[in-house]
Amino acid sequence: MKQMKWDKEMVGLVCGCVCLIGAIGWSQYQHMTTEDRTPDSSVIISEELKRQKEMDKHIIRVTDRMMQLEQALWALGEKLPQIKEHMTAKNVRLEARTVAVGNGSRLVAEYRDKPTTKRSSTFDVTVPSLVTAYEIDMVLAESPLAGLGRAFIEAEAESKVNAMFLLALAVHESNWGSSVLAREKNNLFGFGAYDSNPYHGAKVFASKEECVKHVARFLRDHYLEGSYYRGKTIQSINQTYASDRAWGEKIFATMTRLDSKIQSMGLSE
Repeated sequence: MKQMKWDKEMVGLVCGCVCLIGAIGWSQYQHMTTEDRTPDSSVIISEELKRQKEMDKHIIRVTDRMMQLEQALWALGEKLPQIKEHMTAKNVRLEARTVAVGNGSRLVAEYRDKPTTKRSSTFDVTVPSLVTAYEIDMVLAESPLAGLGRAFIEAEAESKVNAMFLLALAVHESNWGSSVLAREKNNLFGFGAYDSNPYHGAKVFASKEECVKHVARFLRDHYLEGSYYRGKTIQSINQTYASDRAWGEKIFATMTRLDSKIQSMGLSE
């Protein structure tokens, strides 16, 4: 009986201790702050830093990709003028095939079929050419005039004087760039070279490109307008431009040869 009584007392004592410990624990929990009850703040900071690092890596990848795209667009932008010129020339040539025998120079059948003595009197030098800088460069490649294709095209765009007419004029007057004036003064047109004293009167140009554009502007301002205007055909310009009465036919014949050369090289296909 005594043993059983002792056991009951021990059980009661143990239960009392458990309750006391539980009460103390609950009291302490009640007094804990919210921060004390949440997970360790260092763990949260660590996870946040990890997320931030991943975000930084993603931003770097996106930035690198954007820089690559910008470089690609920049490279494309540099090539766009060449691409545009090529596509424009190709489209224009295709559209002109039904009306032009010589696509490169705008020498349509109407002019080709006429007698030689009449063609220069009807060819309007303000009619836009269909030639490209590339085609001119290919024709001039083996001559001292090599590389002037863009100058002739830009001169036409600025002055509205047919580029093939300007090219034929330069080829005729400078003998394909081999004349003394062309070599020593960059003067491809004999500009200012009057019959009385051609060399000393001829104007000196800083470059052949400058010469092409200067003469194109001069023709526009003084022969297609201004005091020397007699009309817009080669023969009309001949009346006040050159003392040689056959000059107009020679220029047109040179245009025809240049045009034929472009066609024979297959450049305007």
